[in-house]
Amino acid sequence: MKDNTKVMEKIRKEYFTMTKSNKLIAQFIFNNFHEVPFMSASDIASKLSISDVTVIRFARSLGYDGFPELKEALRQENSGKHAPLERLTSSNASKAPLGLQVVKNDLDLMTNFYESVDLDLIDSVVDSVYSARTIYVVGFGVDKSVEAILETYFQIMGFPVRGYFDSGFDFAR
Repeated sequence: MKDNTKVMEKIRKEYFTMTKSNKLIAQFIFNNFHEVPFMSASDIASKLSISDVTVIRFARSLGYDGFPELKEALRQENSGKHAPLERLTSSNASKAPLGLQVVKNDLDLMTNFYESVDLDLIDSVVDSVYSARTIYVVGFGVDKSVEAILETYFQIMGFPVRGYFDSGFDFAR
């Protein structure tokens, strides 16, 4: 297969038409993007409690000849993400000053976000926020701080917002 479309982009486009098993594999690939190129179909199948053949069929459903070709495409996709960062410093990152390491990490995170974001979905969310009478922000456990930050930003921007962060029972009231 010589299609230059990125693996994650293909998965994203076809996700809602996939079978339940294929969606499970797709989620696994999204969550383990950097590890999958070094795993076998059998490794993934055993982690997901599905058959090896299902993993191979998943690769074929995306247009690859088999799972090894899918892994190679993921490997190439992974290697391209770090190329600009590697040009900033030597190959031994531990020798780089801490400030440069932080900048490299931020650049990597922004690059990953930019490459994986669905702009139509963001536009849809923005439209929903603008048309909402009240925005409800909920955070439980470790998400309490994220909830507080979002609530504050929405308030600063002038949106009507209600934040809930204690427990599910408080939200139900």
